[in-house]
Amino acid sequence: MPASGHDDSVSQHAYELPAAGGDELARLADEAAGGDVVYLTRGGRRIAAIVPLAAGAAGMAALEALEDAEDERAAAQALAEWEADGFRTVPADQVWAEPGR
Repeated sequence: MPASGHDDSVSQHAYELPAAGGDELARLADEAAGGDVVYLTRGGRRIAAIVPLAAGAAGMAALEALEDAEDERAAAQALAEWEADGFRTVPADQVWAEPGR
């Protein structure tokens, strides 16, 4: 562990559970570690979930893949628009001289 006192490989959204047993959050975390998805509710509505580590990692990987695919789609669209415009470029000083920039 680094001198900062925390494991830098852990997300900034990771929190260490208290060592004391019997805590409700610790019990819920144990259920999730055992493979269950535990839903947290407020006013009877689901607002969050505690999930097994593998499910959380898989979910994050899926979200990152979706974001990457969207980035690739946007880049392909921008390139197609540039190509349709004859690969025209505009000098930076001309862009900066435009009103509102």
